[in-house]
Amino acid sequence: MAFHACASFFCLAGGAHFGETMALIRLPAVKAQCGYPSDTSIYNNIRAGLFPRPVPIGARAVGWPDDEVDAINSARIAGADDDALRALVERLHAKRAERLALLAA
Repeated sequence: MAFHACASFFCLAGGAHFGETMALIRLPAVKAQCGYPSDTSIYNNIRAGLFPRPVPIGARAVGWPDDEVDAINSARIAGADDDALRALVERLHAKRAERLALLAA
């Protein structure tokens, strides 16, 4: 693996950052950050491709990467339409897969 210095943390070749703070946030915090009134609102948006899928963190528990929730909120604030949000969600899911591949290598 090739590392290079990138700001205050290390990057793998290809730009994956290790050492950056990442957190998984649970559903109540996601609802509060996004302004959704109910769990159903979030899950309907997931089904529509407008919100990232949750990450399993236990037998019956899920969370969302905080950077993904922030990206969706930023896009909404910037006025992104549904097609732009779907494209963003696809990129976020692809980024997850890349991170996993780098960790597994």
